[in-house]
Amino acid sequence: MPAPVDGVDQVAYCKLLGVLFQNNFKMEEHVNFLLTQCSQRMYILKQLQHQGMTASQIQTVAQALIVSRLLYALPAWGSYVSAAQMNRIDAFLRRLKRYGYVTRDYCMADFMHSSDYELFRKTLKPGHCLHDLLPVAINILPLRPRGHDFMLPYCVNNLHKQSFIVRSLYNFV
Repeated sequence: MPAPVDGVDQVAYCKLLGVLFQNNFKMEEHVNFLLTQCSQRMYILKQLQHQGMTASQIQTVAQALIVSRLLYALPAWGSYVSAAQMNRIDAFLRRLKRYGYVTRDYCMADFMHSSDYELFRKTLKPGHCLHDLLPVAINILPLRPRGHDFMLPYCVNNLHKQSFIVRSLYNFV
């Protein structure tokens, strides 16, 4: 823990654009907040169902209220989720399916992979705001084909490996 600075309060977590970041890079607070929000929204779906809304309409509302909330900013926080937290989110998704609010079997790992892949593909375009964070491109031909031409960074610690750019460079080679 860094030494306190005069006039600056140290906090255990802060909310930035709807994501709760903890000072220890864990996502316990965010996952708890997220699952609380999604449970409240699931209650809304139950009420809509009792009011006579069709299954198709309920599924559309579930997609808009719950699945979109789980996907929000996922590349920024998803890799810092522990296995236990991932299991809690997956259990919630299974319950959503069991109650008939969604038709597909959703899995948090699939959400993470697809959202990372989609954002990384966008990042590869030179006009993207994250493009400047990519390492230098290499001009030699690799022994096997890769999904990009960038030099893979050397990772010293696990926290560095979990960041979006580094994680994407290794996952989508």
